Amino acid sequence: MTIFVVTSPKRGSGKSTLAMNLTEYLRLQGITLYIDTDDNKQNFEWVALHRKGFGFEHISLKDHPDELVHRVERAKAQYDDIVIDIAGHDTYALRSVLMQADKLIIPMSVDSEDQDMYSEMLQLAISVSQFNTQLKVYGVLTRVPQQIEIEQIAANQNLLKDIPGSHFLNTIIYEDEAFNEAKDLGRSIWEHSPEQGKRFDQFILELMANTVQPA
Repeated sequence: MTIFVVTSPKRGSGKSTLAMNLTEYLRLQGITLYIDTDDNKQNFEWVALHRKGFGFEHISLKDHPDELVHRVERAKAQYDDIVIDIAGHDTYALRSVLMQADKLIIPMSVDSEDQDMYSEMLQLAISVSQFNTQLKVYGVLTRVPQQIEIEQIAANQNLLKDIPGSHFLNTIIYEDEAFNEAKDLGRSIWEHSPEQGKRFDQFILELMANTVQPA
């Protein structure tokens, strides 16, 4: 089984969009649990509108900071894959769940003013990976304007160079209202926009490299 953590220190980074559509892909492969820790009604609405086929739980970290890590530990025996949608701040809850995680996915922007936030996030990943040696870290550019300079991509690639097992994914997820529309309608990106679904397939292929799927 594989535990995926999707997190970003920046609000509106596309974190939940990645987590939701990753869950949609994984539920077709095996029994999947999506754990949402955001107090964002859109996440609830997407799950309520979306067809069933995966487990869903919301955990309030404000009220129960210890509950997430305990729930993940119990869920390992029940699910083939777990996707955790959590804010990218250096908290006890995030550190604890990263100690159990297999893949950490960080949606990143190309804005130079955001680089310090990502640097702090990646320093956390470095410290955790010293103890959880199976943790692999993935950076992916999301909500990117159609016109992007090579230098901006290189700056993000450079942030990941010192992390063992880290990967800067080649797939770029460009800004497209189709992702928000799909979320509002309770659909996956494949159902709503085949063109963007193909791009998301590229993201999945890179992310799942070297991941053994359940038989």
